[in-house]
Amino acid sequence: MEQVRDLMCYLPGIDCGACGSPNCKSLAEDIVRKEAQFSDCIFMQRNMEKHGKLDQEHAFRLIEKTWGKDRLNKDCYKKGAKYEGQ
Repeated sequence: MEQVRDLMCYLPGIDCGACGSPNCKSLAEDIVRKEAQFSDCIFMQRNMEKHGKLDQEHAFRLIEKTWGKDRLNKDCYKKGAKYEGQ
């Protein structure tokens, strides 16, 4: 639990779920169990990119791993988009 609390000092604590975990604490627990990486957090990815610790290509691969290969492609037919339901 001490490792989890240490990691929580760095994670944003907004519990957005974008990493695939339901909240930041769950992500920290997964990291401690070596089932996730610190860079799975989209906010930490951006911070690591900004400071030159993670290149954009690697960050993109992490996003694809979490959300799927085609998730970031343009899709005007998805829910809430321009041509939804057509």
